[in-house]
Amino acid sequence: MLEREKILSLAESDAPLLLFEEIDSTNDHAKELIRRGEAVHGSLVLSDFQSAGRGRHGHDFYSPKGSGLYLTILLDQDRKETELPTIAAGVAVQRAIKECCGRECGIKWVNDLFYNGKKVCGILAEALQAEHSWIIIGIGINCTDQAFPPEIADIAGSLDISEEDRSKLAGLLWKELNRAVSLPKEELLPEYREASLLLGKEITFRENDVLYSGKAMAIDDEGRLLVETEEGIRVLDSGEVSVRSWQ
Repeated sequence: MLEREKILSLAESDAPLLLFEEIDSTNDHAKELIRRGEAVHGSLVLSDFQSAGRGRHGHDFYSPKGSGLYLTILLDQDRKETELPTIAAGVAVQRAIKECCGRECGIKWVNDLFYNGKKVCGILAEALQAEHSWIIIGIGINCTDQAFPPEIADIAGSLDISEEDRSKLAGLLWKELNRAVSLPKEELLPEYREASLLLGKEITFRENDVLYSGKAMAIDDEGRLLVETEEGIRVLDSGEVSVRSWQ
């Protein structure tokens, strides 16, 4: 069970912590807070279980009870500008995991973190316009060993940390998120690039239903991926990419 006091003691945040045993989706709850005018900058929605967790492109995010962290931070863009929210979140997750348990994760552009060759974290940033401009950043982390559904069993992994460390990781991640989202991209991007799993690798990607292949050459100052293909350099600002070989 997640421990509220431990999380708060590590987070170094004055914003509210909304901690649930079960919720449909932390991102959806964050959106509802914004719609009702009850959102607070820097607050965290955290749950032990999601019944309707979501990933990118409307995909489900597997969120079983007691084995992961499922959370969303709310950011008021009228108060603090977050230039590259997904990249900031990726850096924050990597820092928090390393501080919590010494695990070194790599980042697969643009929003996945891998450990021991398996995906252990997904990130979903969404923008909303209400009375203020908001960005919500949803993060799901697989913390403990578990039996994954067949459709993701080949790619999903876990950090394999203790139950006690789940609460520790939640607090450290909240702290690192608040730090990272306030940093200029000039400070974030070098760290993000250093952790990249794609640079120098042969990858495939789709644009307008056309499959391309090429070498991931760089991540530019806007967080976009530059890929050298037979047709020339292509600049990706979103989308899914696959690595042709991890070797």
